[in-house]
Amino acid sequence: MKAFLDWAVAIRDVLFARGCAGCDRPDEVLCPACSGMLTLDGSRALPGRSSSACLFCAEYTGDVRRAILSWKDHGDVECKSVFAGAMGKRFIRWLSSSDEGLASGSGCRVVFVPVPSSPTSIRRRGGWHMGSLSAALVDVLHAAGVDAATVPALRLGRGVTRSVESRGLRSRVRRIENELAVDEACGSVLRDEVGAHAVVCLMDDIITTGETMRQCVRALQAVGVDVGVGLVLARTPSSRDRRHTM
Repeated sequence: MKAFLDWAVAIRDVLFARGCAGCDRPDEVLCPACSGMLTLDGSRALPGRSSSACLFCAEYTGDVRRAILSWKDHGDVECKSVFAGAMGKRFIRWLSSSDEGLASGSGCRVVFVPVPSSPTSIRRRGGWHMGSLSAALVDVLHAAGVDAATVPALRLGRGVTRSVESRGLRSRVRRIENELAVDEACGSVLRDEVGAHAVVCLMDDIITTGETMRQCVRALQAVGVDVGVGLVLARTPSSRDRRHTM
């Protein structure tokens, strides 16, 4: 599947001038207007850790939503570097203003744990999009002088449906209930990192109800790993948020 998607993207780029993934402006991966929507210094409570923050770069609406779906579901792999850059800048701004090290000049090690995708989604997309994004994010942080790594510690079982098929909070809970697990070797690596005072960051592309992240936090806590912060590309606004912007 991945080879086919790579071939299709290559043919597309030869035959057609690409457009912005958000608004379709010609010859742009993301045009300046759409890229500018990824600079929000957003923050909400991290599900499962109310004392910790979950950072986000944008609201999951309009052109941002179209761009993310183009990347996730339609093979627009060029968006990955733009998204990783936006998430890296958001994370660095948080580090610079927090007690985690950069503000005092003492440095900091960060370990990213990507939220897992279902095996069905991985097969359909030809790869694990969050694994690829987390690797690109680590590269962005390395270029900025931040000591970072990614540890794919979380796994979902074969019985898990795609998240888009889940409607309502209870349905989202049932989606991964009893199917989420922490890889034993990766869990040991994470415990060692925490013991060495690294910050563990749970990352995902979109946060809606927060239930998926809540269960990931719970699974990591069960093996002795505390998540210090969350990072997502975009947040789905609540109905209250949408009313306030009307």
